[in-house]
Amino acid sequence: MAVAAVQPPWAFCAEGADGAWVRAANFAIVCRDVRAGDRLARAGQPDEYLALLLGCGARISTASGAVHAPPDAVAIVEPGDSAIEPDGEGRVILVVTTRSDDVVRESVNAGAYRERPEAVRPLGDPVAGPGTACTPSPITRPGKERCASCAPATS
Repeated sequence: MAVAAVQPPWAFCAEGADGAWVRAANFAIVCRDVRAGDRLARAGQPDEYLALLLGCGARISTASGAVHAPPDAVAIVEPGDSAIEPDGEGRVILVVTTRSDDVVRESVNAGAYRERPEAVRPLGDPVAGPGTACTPSPITRPGKERCASCAPATS
């Protein structure tokens, strides 16, 4: 019996590879260290995507307006152009579908999925109307209170 050793995609990322996209069959994920003043923008996003805010809140702007997501929230960001502007130091994890061609091409393991498996289908159309929804994390960190909801952003 032959056994092949397979390294995970991140095994060949160099030190400091923060922000490298890694993909699976139907999604891609990236983790970015952020601080106040940073701006994570997506242009022409074909479908909704997830933004997980860890240790920071953020102003999330889309065509439908802007919301302020509290620290440790999960945001479902609407399709189209968007920007996430963290209000402090933390991490932002973005999860997009493989309909985002730019991300698929940039993924460190892009060659691992040259053909789309028949058994894996893209997600359907968004089920909610336009707008960005965010939900505070049910997980609280020591010394941190859980926020109740996202609020419309103020200028």
